Parts: sequence; structure tokens; C-alpha cells
Amino acid sequence: MALAGTLENGRLLTFAAEGHTAYNRSACVSALATGYLATLALPARGTVCADEAPPEPVGRRTAGLEVDETRDVIPVLR
Repeated sequence: MALAGTLENGRLLTFAAEGHTAYNRSACVSALATGYLATLALPARGTVCADEAPPEPVGRRTAGLEVDETRDVIPVLR
């Protein structure tokens, strides 16, 4: 939060949920992040995105890869 305040045009996009990732887990985060990458459009100051949908099942995110289920979803390359 402090870093965003030190940047002239900085924004903090808050993801109100548990975990370390939000992209493809929150439609709000995904749309704002993709929009920024495509057009450099910043979200409004104070924007908070919710965790509106549960993460996809492991099989869909890792189709064709072996997964060590004990380590979240980290592909094992062989």
C-alpha cells in the first residue's frame, strides 16, 4: 500500500480473499489486469475485487501435466 502511494500514478488493486493469486480466480482482477496490459487503463483508486468464484479443479489447470498434489498446483516437468 505504501509503494502505490509513493508513485505519482500508482494504484493498489486489492483482492479481498485468501491466497496468493487472483488472476483467473477473480473476474474483476482478471478484467482490470488484462485491461491495464492492453490499454494502460488504471483501476479507480480504492478498487477492491472479491473472490467470486472458486479456483478451477486441478485437472483443468494442469491438463497434460503431472501434479504433486502436496504442493498446491506445481507442475512436475519430466
